Amino acid sequence: MASQDLERDLVKESTGFQSKEEYKRKREQLEHEKALQALKRMANGTTGGAAASSAAADADGDAAAAAAADGGGSGKKKKKKKTLPALSFGDALEAEGEASPSVDVKKMGKCQDANVSFLEKNAAEKEAAAVKQEAALRELLQQQAKAREEVLTLKYTFRSERTQREVTTGVLEGEVRVKRGATADEAAIAVRSDVEARNGPKFAPTVVGGVSTSNEVLLCVCAAGMPQGTFALFSGAVSLVELSTRRWADSQEPLVDDFAHGLVVTERRYYEQWKHLYPFSHWRPYESRDEYQWSEYVRTRGQPYKRLEPNRQLGQAQKKAK
Repeated sequence: MASQDLERDLVKESTGFQSKEEYKRKREQLEHEKALQALKRMANGTTGGAAASSAAADADGDAAAAAAADGGGSGKKKKKKKTLPALSFGDALEAEGEASPSVDVKKMGKCQDANVSFLEKNAAEKEAAAVKQEAALRELLQQQAKAREEVLTLKYTFRSERTQREVTTGVLEGEVRVKRGATADEAAIAVRSDVEARNGPKFAPTVVGGVSTSNEVLLCVCAAGMPQGTFALFSGAVSLVELSTRRWADSQEPLVDDFAHGLVVTERRYYEQWKHLYPFSHWRPYESRDEYQWSEYVRTRGQPYKRLEPNRQLGQAQKKAK
């Protein structure tokens, strides 16, 4: 869904003639803005977590120190001036403080040693916490941008209608180098190009109506190294960064184990034609969600995701027509 929103916004922002560099720059800008917004929503929605509690405690500590340095706010200053002179022993306390330099006379405000994370923050504290959160999120985005430039060497398996005819095993295998920030479509096209370069022009994409079908390829990734756990990425905008950071919800283990079991690439036409047969029937559509359950995956790994359901009513109608 997030990828679809990005594409829709990109279409709106890219109205009119634009060069390839302008289009790429606009896309990167929208991706950065949406990633920052998503991280903000995640940070604001996880206040009960350990990380959020730690961040809140740090923010409270900084805010408390600032409040102490400022005397606890202008309102508290006025209150202090009004109440202290009314104390009959105020002069004695001040004299004792001057006579005993070792005594730390703390200013009025929040207790420095108490946990005050549950207290409501004032405007200055909220602003300081927001600035701190913004800086942390931007640093995280910079780390992700650096990770997207990492070059990966991944094993792949390519299958198509032509490999079924020309290759004894029915598939071609090899290795391809792609950036971690590449999308599913970009990785699949890179595999397709590598297959043609390694095995000759007979494995080049077909041309239909003068248009090459080099882009009509589908990327799949294996979960836990089992064919039954293969996820098919029908949305080509999903990046390898997202796939490598996904984890099983109940075990927190990596969903695809950082592509240790390689990639599977096939032609979309070929998949649509044979999706009711193994192994295509066990491929599951990947969705950008966090609630993939390892226990459910193990329980259903032997069951085909797509079954061939014969249309019995149509068969009976055809028999009656004869």
